[in-house]
Amino acid sequence: SSMTGDPIWDVFSELAVGTMLGIVAIRLIRMNTKFLMGLSVDKEMEDSLVKLVATRPAVEHVRGLQTQWISPTGFSVKAEVTLRGSYLSRKLWESYGSRITAGNEGTKEVLVRPTMPHL
Repeated sequence: SSMTGDPIWDVFSELAVGTMLGIVAIRLIRMNTKFLMGLSVDKEMEDSLVKLVATRPAVEHVRGLQTQWISPTGFSVKAEVTLRGSYLSRKLWESYGSRITAGNEGTKEVLVRPTMPHL
């Protein structure tokens, strides 16, 4: 209004600025909804993650996978898997077998019984 002397231009400029701020707020809400709501990643990415986990030699089967966006560029993954006992036994034997049989050179077989921790 200082340039034209007409206060109607102040009204139009305030409406324009308010509209632009509203549009920016709506766009930010839509962009960040997945972070606020804890949404999971898309189905294709979850399928890729299941395949990736399933390719590990110690994994026999992937029962469930949960994902959640935690930042604009990152997400967390939780997978429930069935482990391959024979693979784990072989790896443990490779690492600790000599310690188990030390002093017992005639040992041909070792029975290991896993126990569940008391929760």
